[in-house]
Amino acid sequence: MSVNYLTVIPTDPYWQPSQDAADRAEAVLYGMLPDDDARRGMEAKWHDSVEVVFCGATLAKISCPHCSAEFAPGWWGEVVSER
Repeated sequence: MSVNYLTVIPTDPYWQPSQDAADRAEAVLYGMLPDDDARRGMEAKWHDSVEVVFCGATLAKISCPHCSAEFAPGWWGEVVSER
């Protein structure tokens, strides 16, 4: 069985919506799902600090958003572990 995640990542890594705005977004998504089976296990998570979001097996590359240079996967893993 696969697991799906919808992750909303702001362009400013230190910005967070208000709790009210986050609750409204969760309610909108809940209403968009077709039935209770699709909603089963739905959970909104709130992070108080910058988090690394790993996409699992679908990771194709890691690149700089400014110059598009690709980072070596080994380097990236080491840097994340240090943090």
